[in-house]
Amino acid sequence: MANLMDDVGAVLDEAARKANGDKAKTGIDLAEMSVAANYSLEGLNIKGNVPLEKLVAAVRRFRSGERRPDVDLPRLNILLHGPSGTGKTAFVRYLAREVGAPLHVVRASDILSKWIGESEKGVAKAFQMAREKNAILFLDEADSFFQSRDGADHSWEVTLTNEFLCQMEIFGGCLICSTNYAENFDTAVARRFCFKIRFDYLTDNGKEHFFASYFKTPLATAEKSRLQAIDRLTVADFRTVKERLFYLSDGETNEERLAALEEEVAAKGKVRATIGFNR
Repeated sequence: MANLMDDVGAVLDEAARKANGDKAKTGIDLAEMSVAANYSLEGLNIKGNVPLEKLVAAVRRFRSGERRPDVDLPRLNILLHGPSGTGKTAFVRYLAREVGAPLHVVRASDILSKWIGESEKGVAKAFQMAREKNAILFLDEADSFFQSRDGADHSWEVTLTNEFLCQMEIFGGCLICSTNYAENFDTAVARRFCFKIRFDYLTDNGKEHFFASYFKTPLATAEKSRLQAIDRLTVADFRTVKERLFYLSDGETNEERLAALEEEVAAKGKVRATIGFNR
């Protein structure tokens, strides 16, 4: 009976894919992705030796067709990693807009399937669509795809990573991956990223920059000290508080804003120890 149900499920799954033109397994194609009005490279806490402005210039140069004669295959793989909410996805949108490139966005839900072999097909399809549209391929939640094969519990985890490695080798385009958990990456996959950029929690200067950017109000000395004392603040925290207070109050105060920011950080719970990339 179980085998029969699986067979029926497979038939229905295939019928659904055909009816939807396989769209559910190929991601999202957007000629332009909107960039938040308050988003800015200024104030972000970026770890590494490559400023984001230079990274944008590198992608623009890559897409212009400029090549070095000693590079066998044109390829540009970029890994953005760090805590949630630190600006990784927003930066990818900004980058695509700045270089005038279409963006093909793929998330775990677009690829992962319970049917044997379907996830690997989804991977190949994602790369194929990005290639056909000459788009930047952006894999969000990339740790879902690139789990270390050394600790794999299932054979499909190994074959999925192998398929990604194969597609990365032959892609010839710009691939950007984003993850909150770079420490989970397979080492062979990690080596294939020529840029590894960490987005971290905001510094004191970053906190003040985004407070001014989102709330358009000065801080008194005591308020500034209170803001700086809030650990693990991210760009997303400011956006969330801005949206919340917009609906709750006609004229919120700095006291309300600071208290809301403190609540956002408290809701994150304890810090999870990680081992990331430092370059």
